[in-house]
Amino acid sequence: EFYIDKFEVTVALYAEFVEALEADPDNAKKWDHIDQPAYKQHHYPAGTPSAWKLYYRAAKEGGKWRLEDGEHMLEIEVDLNCPIVMVDWWDAYAYANWRGRRLPTEQEWEKAARGRMGKTYPWGEQMDYSKLNSGIDYIEPGKTAPDVEVKVQNASVEPKRRVVYM
Repeated sequence: EFYIDKFEVTVALYAEFVEALEADPDNAKKWDHIDQPAYKQHHYPAGTPSAWKLYYRAAKEGGKWRLEDGEHMLEIEVDLNCPIVMVDWWDAYAYANWRGRRLPTEQEWEKAARGRMGKTYPWGEQMDYSKLNSGIDYIEPGKTAPDVEVKVQNASVEPKRRVVYM
């Protein structure tokens, strides 16, 4: 038996964690995993303190945050109730530890994702992209998007490559 949160960690909740680490930098490392790599020096989403500050400000203002990767640019609507993004496993571990919780095991995650009925997908047996939280909905109409690879891990379904045009 295990418990798992019903909702994702929001920007607002993760911001509390970041603020706690900033308020007490001497104790910030106590939340880290013992095997955390030496290069992993902080838990700011988006990679740097300055990028986090821009993202967090956009969330507080209920505005748009600009994400660029050199070839593509997306403006993502964000607010404090949006799920936190751009965190890695080390960030998630430290956050859960700080909250007095832990990350689910692979088996617990699978059980939670399939639901009590053990379906292939939480909503049933058929893939329904409208129910998939993939970020595709942030691509503005009229703009092209990079290829989005959707991997379905089911022996009866081949992995598919889906290109989104809007």
